[in-house]
Amino acid sequence: MVRSCSIITTTPNEVCAPIHDRMPVIVAPEDYGKWLGEESADPLRLLQMLKPYSAERMTCFPVDSRVGNVKNDDAALVEAIAQLSLKLLPARPREDRALFASLPAPPALADRGLGRSVTN
Repeated sequence: MVRSCSIITTTPNEVCAPIHDRMPVIVAPEDYGKWLGEESADPLRLLQMLKPYSAERMTCFPVDSRVGNVKNDDAALVEAIAQLSLKLLPARPREDRALFASLPAPPALADRGLGRSVTN
């Protein structure tokens, strides 16, 4: 058995577009069962999930630039360093800050240790 992981990307939604020209596909919580094979799903329906996530279900805020270093792994990495309107963001983040888009993990996945931004 080969255990692996892939990140599937798509065009960015309105939240991610000012940050990057692509974003990871985020499967909506109501589709987790189908995507993970816990419920039956038509292959065409699975392909339809590979689209930009709803911008209304996301928030974007500046975080410390330490996010860009894989050696850093603590809860402070996902704390906002300042409130900043998305409309004021430059096309690319400045070197002194990074941006983090988040959405809460549903309890069922959080209980299994999935959907966390930072490991303990």
